[in-house]
Amino acid sequence: MGDVDYIKELSIDTSILEGKKDQTTKKIAYVRSYVEKWLLVWVNQPNIRSVTFIDAMCNAGIYEDGGLGTAAEVSKLFASFAKQHPSIHFYLYINDQDAKRVETCGNLCEYLAADANKNVSVYWADLEVNDFLRKAATTNVIPGGYGNAVLLFVDPYNARTVHLTAMTDFIRSRYSEILFNWFSSDLTRNKNDQEIIDCFDGLDIPQDKTAARAIADALKVKPMKLAFSFAFRNKMNAELYQIIFVTPSPKGLEKLKDALWEVFHGAQYHRNPRLPAGVQTSLFSESEFEDSVAAEYSYDARADLVEAFSGQNNVPFTKIETFVLEETMLKASHVLTYVLKPLIETGQVKKDGTTKRSNNYKADTYTFPPSKSDGTL
Repeated sequence: MGDVDYIKELSIDTSILEGKKDQTTKKIAYVRSYVEKWLLVWVNQPNIRSVTFIDAMCNAGIYEDGGLGTAAEVSKLFASFAKQHPSIHFYLYINDQDAKRVETCGNLCEYLAADANKNVSVYWADLEVNDFLRKAATTNVIPGGYGNAVLLFVDPYNARTVHLTAMTDFIRSRYSEILFNWFSSDLTRNKNDQEIIDCFDGLDIPQDKTAARAIADALKVKPMKLAFSFAFRNKMNAELYQIIFVTPSPKGLEKLKDALWEVFHGAQYHRNPRLPAGVQTSLFSESEFEDSVAAEYSYDARADLVEAFSGQNNVPFTKIETFVLEETMLKASHVLTYVLKPLIETGQVKKDGTTKRSNNYKADTYTFPPSKSDGTL
């Protein structure tokens, strides 16, 4: 819970608080890690005026055990960054249909940011989530345009809540990045549920593991270009939900992958543990473990890359890197060591040598000879 008992400190009504499961703790840690990395990018951009985080379904901002929710964790981050960057304004917008919960969350977030400079603002609403998203898309209150960074987090309780068109309306309204928690388990258990079907707004959703990709593709309306999904599973290894990330920027995807590796150490999905915390141990150091996981992923990554770019010439490194980030679990720091250089060494990819420095891989282009018909590496 930390050094401060926020429930007692703010006299929070515990009757409105919920318990917290393992996947919730990990989800909050994941989003927090990404937000911190996202902030580090934006506060160092020239001409940045404001940074905005929107939690469209924030709940009470705190759980029964005293652990902070996503909006509260972001408020703490904003307070820290605001002190270091007084010329940038940090906006936190929160919403929940339960008026008492959102008021509790708002008061908590203001309390957590109270010691910051006067460049942190917290606003809250108690609207139905689709109404909130559509209002957020049309209001001038939320900053948009050049010099204003926006991250929208949509975390519903189930798949019967958020309409895709409400999110695409928001995406079209301003340059932003999106984190959407999609409850894939609801679709698996209730394939003909009309409320779930209605949320897709006419999109034909496949009834298998490609459903998350279909939803991510539907959210890639202009200016969105890239997407990545990460699954959360229960103790029995059944998928609960996927957090779908969409972004207009390769840098956003790069930082998301860094957050995934920081929190989940390269796992392809999070699975609630069968054993109590502290029982499971590793034979490797953290860096050794990451190296071994990345090496394991690299075999499929190299095969996929060769197949995707077979026969293409003058392929820039940025295009290769973006493919690896979007299509595999590997992160940016793995691309050269585990994917591109091994392919060059085996002759499956040719470094074109368009740069004066032979060791400058990122500024060079690459040729992919036609792959073998049998697809072997």
